[in-house]
Amino acid sequence: IYNQDVKLCLTIVMDATGSMYESLESVKNNIQLIFNNLENIREKYKVNEGGIVAQFIEYMDYADRDKIDNNCSITKSINDLWNRLDRIELDGGDSLGICNGWCEDIQYGVECALNNMEKTPYKDYSHLFLIVGDINCHGDYDGCSCSERIHPDFGIPITEVWPRYFRRVKNFKNLHISFIPIRNDRLTYTFNRFKKES
Repeated sequence: IYNQDVKLCLTIVMDATGSMYESLESVKNNIQLIFNNLENIREKYKVNEGGIVAQFIEYMDYADRDKIDNNCSITKSINDLWNRLDRIELDGGDSLGICNGWCEDIQYGVECALNNMEKTPYKDYSHLFLIVGDINCHGDYDGCSCSERIHPDFGIPITEVWPRYFRRVKNFKNLHISFIPIRNDRLTYTFNRFKKES
């Protein structure tokens, strides 16, 4: 099968906080394998120009947003993706200082990714969305001490923020979201939130 009119967008949203330091090289190597596999598929099946695209998005925590350069776009260049991944600098985390066991602002990574995915022509692509991290998002498990805190940007309780993104997720005709937990199962709390509400 050649010259396939494939329309696939891969999104990787990754935790860039300090707690990922011990796992960083392993994670980078595995993401690079994913990028390489995309390139191999594109070449093997002679996928049309722009048929397979991707984006790499970082997240940290609320107070760390200015440390992240998420002014990126979806690209067809595997080299661009690798360069972005290679330049990642881990820092920050749990800027609220109120969560037992820490939490992160995964919502920011999801927001940045959706902003790109909703643009033409990518809104009509099939989407594979991977969330990579070692800690759940603020408010995603019972008893989380920040669950009823006010989100610093939206002025509403943290637990009420996810539905804003779930509504956007449901607008995609073909979107699959997977979670890749690192070092422990804490990311499962956010996975369960997605499974229940999106």
